[in-house]
Amino acid sequence: MGEYLLTRPEDQSLVSPPPSEVPFFLVFDELHTYRGRQGADVALLARRLRARLGERPVVHVGTSATLMAREGATPREKREAVARFASTFFGADIAPEDVVEESLVPATRGGPPTPEELRAALQAPIPEDLEGFRSHPLARFVEGEMGLKKEEGGYARARPTPLSEAAARLAEKVNLPGFGPEEARGLLERVLQAGASLRDGGRPLFAFKLHQFVSQTTPVRASLEGPEAREFGQEPFSKSGKLLFPLYFCRTCGQDYYAVVKAEGRLLPNEGLVGEEGPEGEPGYLAFVEDFNPDTDLPEAWFDERGRLRSTWKDRAPRPVWVNPEGEVQEEGHPGPRASTTRRSPSAFA
Repeated sequence: MGEYLLTRPEDQSLVSPPPSEVPFFLVFDELHTYRGRQGADVALLARRLRARLGERPVVHVGTSATLMAREGATPREKREAVARFASTFFGADIAPEDVVEESLVPATRGGPPTPEELRAALQAPIPEDLEGFRSHPLARFVEGEMGLKKEEGGYARARPTPLSEAAARLAEKVNLPGFGPEEARGLLERVLQAGASLRDGGRPLFAFKLHQFVSQTTPVRASLEGPEAREFGQEPFSKSGKLLFPLYFCRTCGQDYYAVVKAEGRLLPNEGLVGEEGPEGEPGYLAFVEDFNPDTDLPEAWFDERGRLRSTWKDRAPRPVWVNPEGEVQEEGHPGPRASTTRRSPSAFA
């Protein structure tokens, strides 16, 4: 968007204002994401914007929830590290005193519990009222182990902790026969759920987060057949010898589609999208769609006020084709092939 502001004539007044003492606020959210090549590109954009503003004062603002210094750094060292990064990014002097940090206060009361308090808490139910829960030893243990850590000048967020590690520390601290990590884990789960159900000013007292990390797989391929018959694999051919095409999914609607290249009247797998050398031709997309209706199945933004396709989309709109499993384009009504739609321009669905 910043690049557009610098190039579009209608936006010139926004980035070329008359001289004024009123500062121009240059704000970047998620500052920690600007690293490497992308960080260099955006940092240069910030300098070009500032150069266009001339002598007008500029206030540089960057926000981030995860910018941090080395583990164990003091609050002063943390502010200095953030200030160095911001100064490099904006190309302006950002003082450590200008770094604004969050101020955290404990949700529980009483501080870290003693082993005796924890052992006594095992014999009583978890409180269901807010005030009773705040002072409960198990709630204090959870916040001290998984929520906040005490540091110079106040509190900081604790590093994310696997539940299994917290359970092992609880079992070690309680030190009772028959109360091991497995029993401690079940108890911590109940404490977290109880804290999440209690409201403090409309917000959960313990708003814990669960993270699941899913690694990306290699490209999935499928044969050019209906959903009930097609075969899948990761190689160019299935075990039965069928030609397999790279398969993708629309992030907006979930429609699955094939990446293809049209060459010499035939559709072939677009191997270039999966890092392989593929045939030269017209790239496009192929989707198995039954009862396709261009009047209702295309985005409204593609049509003008009269209901006609805009010129931008005339050559990009899907059209019905009939293709056999080998990718050979057939005539409409030809026995055997299935009805599909091809999208001839990748840019239409970027």
